[in-house]
This record gives sequence, structure tokens and C-alpha cells, in this order.
Amino acid sequence: MKLASTPGSVLSYDNIGESESVVSCDTSRQQVQSFLQRAKYLVEIGQRYIQQREATRRTVAHLTITYSHVWDVVLGLSVDDYVSGPQEDDNPRFPGSIWVFGVCIEDSPEIYLKLKMDEEAPQGLLVCLSFHFSDRQMRYPYRCG
Repeated sequence: MKLASTPGSVLSYDNIGESESVVSCDTSRQQVQSFLQRAKYLVEIGQRYIQQREATRRTVAHLTITYSHVWDVVLGLSVDDYVSGPQEDDNPRFPGSIWVFGVCIEDSPEIYLKLKMDEEAPQGLLVCLSFHFSDRQMRYPYRCG
């Protein structure tokens, strides 16, 4: 399955950003940078939440890190780590856009990070929906080489 990274597309929690091939990238570097600046601000002021999922728990345990280290990873994200987004969340109870990033921690396999901002919270809230080893190679439209 090929997915285009176009704003307004609907993808489920299970398949966003994990396609084998991303057809296009309509999100500018500036848009990604703006998202990251806001996300990092929310982390720094403590407006953050990690969705408790088994894959995230297993990955954190395997890496022998804590959940606070997950936030350190988010603080270290750059535009080069961008994979896809913003994509409309397919869950109507939680409006907002999903952004996907990928990173490697030391010698670990690639980590799939799915983030979402809840702007309905009074100060905003950054939610980490997924933090786990990627089951497919991700494509990074802004990474050179």
C-alpha cells in the first residue's frame, strides 16, 4: 500500500507513516519546524502524555530507558527525523493531526514515533501515541543521503 503524505488524509493508528513508500511530501520544512517548536515547548512545560500501549512498554523495556527518556528523544527531534504528517486522526473522539518521526537510539533499530497535539487542552498537550521499533523501513523526505 502506498500512502501520500497529504494534509487532510485519514490514516489509522496502525498504518500511518509505516508505508513502504511515501509518494509525496506536501509538508514544508517550516511546517515541520513549527510543529517541533510547539511540541518541544509543551514537553518542557510538562504538558505531555504517553499513551500506554504494549508496543511502547516493550520498546522502553528493551532499550532499558524510562518514559522520561522518551521525552528526551522528542526534545532531540529535528526536521531530518520527519516521516509524515500532518494526517487527520481517524478517531472522531480525539480531533487533531498526527505527525510521525523516526529515530535511532545508539545502536537500536529504527524507532517509530507518532505524536499528536491536543490543542483543546487549556495550555495544549503533546501526546505520544506510539514509541516502538518500526516494523518497516521509514522514508525521511528531508534527510540527505
